[in-house]
Amino acid sequence: MPNQKSQAVEQIWHNDGHEIALKINRADMEIVSVFCPHEGEANCKNRLNECVVSAFILRYGMDCNAGVCDAQTPIKICWTLVGDMNSLDECQVWFMPLTDHVFSAWLESTQN
Repeated sequence: MPNQKSQAVEQIWHNDGHEIALKINRADMEIVSVFCPHEGEANCKNRLNECVVSAFILRYGMDCNAGVCDAQTPIKICWTLVGDMNSLDECQVWFMPLTDHVFSAWLESTQN
């Protein structure tokens, strides 16, 4: 068996103004919109100039959420992506509410 090295994938969390809006429908919570603050080239845009964050969250919804916060709208989020952003089938996007206490404390500690 050949010697295989595992490679760590560095995840970069982007705090660049993305927001989600939620709707409560009986026992379900739905994401009704994702706001991308970028018009032109940005970290969230693929080669077709589409916001991968918006597309991924609208496709997969709350399954992309890794955080906890109070119900509010809009919710400011940070996001990270692993994989090929030019194919939604070949990447993964996660988002965290900026008001998640554990995440926001960690994020602040990485910026100091």
